[in-house]
Amino acid sequence: MAVAALPVVQIGDPVLRRVASPLRKDEIHDPSFNTLVDQMRVTMYEARGVGLAAPQVGIRKRLCVVEDAESDDERDERFQKTTLPFTVMCNPSYVVEGTETAEFFEGCLSAVGLRGLVRRPLRITATWTDEHAETRTQRFEGWAARIIQHEVDHLDGVLYVDRSPTRSMITDDAYFSTWVDADIDGFKRAFDIGRETRPLG
Repeated sequence: MAVAALPVVQIGDPVLRRVASPLRKDEIHDPSFNTLVDQMRVTMYEARGVGLAAPQVGIRKRLCVVEDAESDDERDERFQKTTLPFTVMCNPSYVVEGTETAEFFEGCLSAVGLRGLVRRPLRITATWTDEHAETRTQRFEGWAARIIQHEVDHLDGVLYVDRSPTRSMITDDAYFSTWVDADIDGFKRAFDIGRETRPLG
């Protein structure tokens, strides 16, 4: 039987603003967990996203799925993209490695049609429990690190718009038609945005 995509919750639903509950090992071993993972994977693919957290489909559990394919596009090199295979993350957390940060536009499947600048640490080490209830630890950098930070935020009731300067919020149409290849500093000058964004904490 084909797996159907789930509706993606949009800004305005309180589930996106609540801290998600940890997953127990018995929940991960339950057959319904695999069904949920399959549904989230299909939902992420159909929405053309690179990550999806359980609260985005109305489920207050500390679960997310991520995946991003590497390409040879020069834009991907500028965004510091590397291959991020499909990964199931239960109860993920991370620690920041070093002090280097990067600022890029982010969007969200729960904020359709909008993007904004977000500054995040460039390198992290993440720890999570996988779909087999095994503990995993891995270092990530660049765009992969950004994706994981974005999804962990969802599990803490935080949206990227909380970290984005209000003046940097633009529509997807404006982003792709004008700013997708633009220099970030040039964009900030055009919109009179200060060089410092809101603190991460």
